[in-house]
Amino acid sequence: MIVEDFPDGFVARAATGPGDDPAPLLVVDRHTGALSRWPSMPLDVLIREYGRFRERP
Repeated sequence: MIVEDFPDGFVARAATGPGDDPAPLLVVDRHTGALSRWPSMPLDVLIREYGRFRERP
C-alpha cells in the first residue's frame, strides 16, 4: 500500500493493481477523518476533483 498526503487529506492506493484493472483509491479527509472511495487517477487530478467534492453543499 502506498499512502500520499495532499492539502485536504491522504490517499491510499495498492502498490500493485490486479492485472490491468486499476485498484480504487481510498481518501481520508484531513479535516473530518471521513473516508471516501475514488477511481484510480493521477494524484494531481485527484487533488483537483477532491477539492471540488469538498466544496459541494
